[in-house]
Amino acid sequence: MTDIVVVGDRFAEFSENDNVFTFSQALKFLSAAKYEDNYQIIFGQGLSKENIEEIKNSLCRDTDKKLLLNHSPLLWEKTRITHKHKKKNVLISKTIKTGDISYQCHLLIDDDCAEMTVRYFRPGLRGDFTAECIINVIQNSTLCLFVTIKFSAVDKENLSLIEQQMATKSLSHLYLIS
Repeated sequence: MTDIVVVGDRFAEFSENDNVFTFSQALKFLSAAKYEDNYQIIFGQGLSKENIEEIKNSLCRDTDKKLLLNHSPLLWEKTRITHKHKKKNVLISKTIKTGDISYQCHLLIDDDCAEMTVRYFRPGLRGDFTAECIINVIQNSTLCLFVTIKFSAVDKENLSLIEQQMATKSLSHLYLIS
């Protein structure tokens, strides 16, 4: 069985890896491909709920194709639970209780979310940016979590090689556990 990873169109550089397609590429490939092998579709970052449904619906129309979806895609958390007003800007999955006082959620990025459409590198900065964020989570007037995050941003041209190496590493890990 061959794994196919499908990501949002804004992840075009990531789709340059073997068996990785953007949403648009995947629709074309899946509608035109002759399936002599079985394929498993793995949904990656950048896809909206509507994108996933469109892929599923296009597969259901052609019953001769032998395709499997790796699992039910994660569902986005509701906007009323988060501080977001638009569904596309919610970046987490529904939370799952994993213990008496612990919960888990997954990062889910929609291609059309605000973080993917806003440009932060400003003219005049050499392409490097470093910042430190302090995040406090307070619930019922009690400090539950305190996180300090330091990060750097690098100009896209300078980052391409690093991103390619990380994508290859990430995909190799994915194929080891399939």
